[in-house]
Amino acid sequence: MDEGKIMVVQRVENKNMIAALVLALFLGPIGLLYASVTGGIIMLAVNALMLILSIVTLGLLTPAFGLSWLACLVWAALAVDKKNKIT
Repeated sequence: MDEGKIMVVQRVENKNMIAALVLALFLGPIGLLYASVTGGIIMLAVNALMLILSIVTLGLLTPAFGLSWLACLVWAALAVDKKNKIT
């Protein structure tokens, strides 16, 4: 190793798959923030839009929240799997 050069090694902790799924299951897009910040923000925006459209359509889009919650679970699992493969 050359003198005067410093090697920095950072260890990134793996994310817990069970924690990600439990958070996404109970908190939806807010829980998704643990696994993927970008995914959480996108799903928060999607749910906000769905809430507005559900109010405008007098509740016709209310069942779509279940699909959104399911999408959060899938996204959380995929994000944690991808993160843990990288590190």
